[in-house]
Amino acid sequence: MKNIVAGLCALVFALTLGMANAEDAKGIVDQISADHAWLTLKDGTKFTLAEGIDLEGIKAGEEVTVSYEMKDGQKVATEVAKDE
Repeated sequence: MKNIVAGLCALVFALTLGMANAEDAKGIVDQISADHAWLTLKDGTKFTLAEGIDLEGIKAGEEVTVSYEMKDGQKVATEVAKDE
């Protein structure tokens, strides 16, 4: 029984830790380069785009929400969505 409780506690801790790494940023797109896999907001925040990110329909001047994770000191966008 102790092993089951300890295992469940470890699982909850691991899941919480993983969720704590994801963050969101909102802003207006300043520059975008699908070819070079990066996006910059007007406030100067630069994101490297994770593989498979679809930027279709997103262009400079639009307000977006960027979900990202920190990896090797860089903000890596995992999702980019237009705000409406």
